Formats: sequence, C-alpha cells, structure tokens
Amino acid sequence: MILTVILLQQQYIIPLANTVFDDEPKIAVFGDKLPVIQNFSSRTRPIILFPDYARNQIKKSAKFFEQSTRQTGQCYHYNIKPEKPNCTKDVLNQKFYVMQTHSFARYEQYFDKLQPGQLINRLPGRSVLLHKNSLTQAINKYQRTLKFNSSQQIFPQSFILPDNAYNLKKYMADGKWVIAKPSNSYAGKGIILTNRFSDIPLRDYVAQEYITGVLMQNHKIDLRIMVLVTSLDPLIAYTHRSGFVKAAFNSYQKLSDNKENEQKTHLTNVAVNFGHDDRELFTDSGAHAFFPLHTFMSEIDQPDNIYDFKFIQEFNKLPSKIIKDNINQMVTRTLIQTYKPVLEQAKVETSRLYDFPRPFFGLLGLDVMLSKNGTPVLLEVNDNTMISKNFNLDPNSEYNDLLIDMYNLIGIRINIDEDNVINPEYAHDDKRIWRSNLTYNTSMNLHSLKATQNIEYNKLTKFEQRSLMQIKDEATRLGEFQRLKFEDYEDEFYDASYLTKLMYKWIQQEKQQINK
Repeated sequence: MILTVILLQQQYIIPLANTVFDDEPKIAVFGDKLPVIQNFSSRTRPIILFPDYARNQIKKSAKFFEQSTRQTGQCYHYNIKPEKPNCTKDVLNQKFYVMQTHSFARYEQYFDKLQPGQLINRLPGRSVLLHKNSLTQAINKYQRTLKFNSSQQIFPQSFILPDNAYNLKKYMADGKWVIAKPSNSYAGKGIILTNRFSDIPLRDYVAQEYITGVLMQNHKIDLRIMVLVTSLDPLIAYTHRSGFVKAAFNSYQKLSDNKENEQKTHLTNVAVNFGHDDRELFTDSGAHAFFPLHTFMSEIDQPDNIYDFKFIQEFNKLPSKIIKDNINQMVTRTLIQTYKPVLEQAKVETSRLYDFPRPFFGLLGLDVMLSKNGTPVLLEVNDNTMISKNFNLDPNSEYNDLLIDMYNLIGIRINIDEDNVINPEYAHDDKRIWRSNLTYNTSMNLHSLKATQNIEYNKLTKFEQRSLMQIKDEATRLGEFQRLKFEDYEDEFYDASYLTKLMYKWIQQEKQQINK
C-alpha cells in the first residue's frame, strides 16, 4: 500500500508498511525525501508539522525538504514569550503527526492532550539531562550510591554552585583550571575559563575540571553524538552514525593568564569560535573546524593521520572500532546513571508515559571529548542537536539521512478509513483513530521479577508483551541506528524500573537460549 501526498505542486509517494503489531495502523516509510506538509485544512493528507525548527533549520536543506510558506511555531522560538497573543493557535486544534521543535516553550503542558498517533520530540524528564546542574547532581549521586570504580567514570570532576563552592575553592587552590558554565544556557553563553575561584559566579553555575583531550593538527576537538530515545519505561535508546566533530579556532597552547582569545583556543563550542555562521568553518591553520563524524572515523583508521592518539598501536583492531565501542559504552552509562531522576521527573510531567504507540521521543546530542587513549568523557547533553548540519556537511555521504532514519524507526502511524487518511487532531478525540486499550498492568512485582529464573512470555500481561515487543518492532527498521545494549550492564543498573528490568532480563534470556 502507498500513500500519495501533494506539496507545493509536487507529488510524493510514501510507502506504508506493517509493524509487528497486527492490530495497529501501518506506518509511513520514507526514502530519500521527507516532505514537510503543513496544509491544516485537509483531512485527506498526512501532516508532519515542524514548528520553529522548519523555519530556522530545514529550509537550509533543500535536498531533503520543501519549504512551506506557512511559518508555524514561530511563537515558540526561544526569544519570544509563549504568552504572545495567538501563539497557542499554532498548536491547538491542529492536525499533525509529528511536532518537531527545538525551542518549545513550556512543552510539558501539551503532553496530555496529544491524540493517538501524534508524536512530539520532547522527552518527558529531559530537563534532568539538559540542565547542567541536574545532570551533574544525578551522576554524582549515582556514583555515591553505587560501589563506583574508575572504569565507570564518564564525567569530568564537576562542582554545582553554590552548593559545592567550598570543595571547588579547595580544588582550585593550587591553580587548577576549570570551565564554568551557567546551569541552563546554550550557544556558549556565560562560559568562563579560569584558574581563579573569584572569577566564578556562586549562583546557578557548574564548574568542570579542564580537559585537554586528543588534538587534531594541534587543535582541540570534541564530538557530537546523536542519541535517540524511543521509550523511557522500559528504557530503549539508540546511537546513530551521523554526528559531527567541532574544533577550536586557534591552535592549542598551554593555559595562561595573559593570553587573549583563550576561549577560541580551549573551547570547541561552535558559537564561541564562529558565532552563528552557517558557512563552511575552518581553523586558523585552514583545517575544517566542523565536519562529519564518519569522516573522523575514517581518518583515524589511516596510519598517518592528523590526531595525536596514543593508543592506536596498542590494539589489534581498527581505531574507529575502539572509539565507537567506547562511545556506545559511555552513552549507555550516561543514560543508566541518570535514569532514576529522569524517570521520576517524567512521571511528574505526564500521565501518558505508558501509552501505545509512544507519543514521545527524544533526539539528544551528547558532546564528548576523547582522551589520547580513546576514552570518551561526557561534557554536556543538548537537544538542539544542530541536525541540519548533517544534511549540509556531506551531501554525497553513503550514510542514510538521520531524520529519515529517525522517523522510520519511531514509526509514524497512518490511520486510514474507507475514504481517506485520518489526521489526528491535537486535543480532539476522533473515534475513528485507532487507539490502544492497554493500561499499566503487570503479572508480578519487581521483587518477584528479580527472583524469577525464567520469564514465560505467554504468561505476561498484554501490556507487558506490548512493552517488550516495541524493541522487536523497532529492530525491523533500524537504518543506521544501533541499539544500546542495557542488558550487558545489569550490575550497574541499580534501581531500574520494573519494565526496564523485565525487558533486559527477557533479552538476556533470549540470547542465552540462542547460544545453547
């Protein structure tokens, strides 16, 4: 079956495919074009709504997107107050499948009015990851709670201000340098690089130890790793081969009190080094300062490359394989170490956490610095992932487009009756649209699950079975995504939820049966 849609006098054919769930609607399968459709009056066309993101980002990527003349979502740009008159009309009573926005004000108020089949790229509880103080607090608390060892270290030594002011002052007493950032900032705003405690505001800041990391032609770099979360409970997440490398503008020199442009030497933030320039970016020595992650992975496998890694000759496998494995391990541990507070906050923000199909997903950008031995260290988590850069960096890349892979994976359900396509309408309960009648219902409690030696799938409730099968369904359309294998970190996953524990115990059990 196919679906024909028309946008700006162009016709697009979107194939529809079955999921593993026989009773659920088919999903749209996107190829090399992803039409943006914003015709709100039609009930016969599927609608993918990208509010401010379409206006600011997608228009730069003509190869994959068609720009609509309607600029929806402009009221939700970060510098416009959400109370502005008529802003709410951009969302209320609109028909859409996906709301994709990267500066969505007070997004949680919309969670519980999403209709079956509608999705929003706002993960409940995500603020725990995005705010630097809550991220630091979550990881520090995890490390104190669990019997933690240095091999599980994913985060620089960090201090939340004002709470940890005494410890920070003690840490800096012998001249150690730190990078201090406002707890809730973006684009490099408010960053302070200093070795003087007196330079740092003692309110709503986080100070991290300064890390040099691996150098590229004597320039500091970090990596942006793309992570997609499709479910919080049970926790399901993926990494993608897309992403990019960011380099500092100035050549690296040791830190000094007397140097100008220290930030452009020691920070890799694009806004700090280049502002909001969308042109091709270069360092002071003419090297690319912003380039695809897969280019980096290819380069480090070359014998004579431009990176000063110290581990390459020590292992009998490709350096890129080592780095990829290390990064996936770090991302897995990041989500494990922050899982409890994220899930707790998510339950505060919405009552729809256990709906099927899932109404929420989150594409996160993890900024990672690599040590010279290839060990990744998490710097921060972003949800403004600069995703348009993935289109513009390398149009001839062999890798699939990140957005297309993402929409295929999350599965956009297309409801069809005898006459036409039924678009779900925000805050409007249309009885013709398929909906799940499953409610949270488990066959045992967490204590019983821990004592269970063998999970019998047929004895699980329908709700439990549907929860487990999400991972099987998504496995049929991974594209370039790679699932994070939480089942391999059971000992580190303290206080896992019942469904998360059930999911990965079941997967481990299946693996053992296959290996027999």
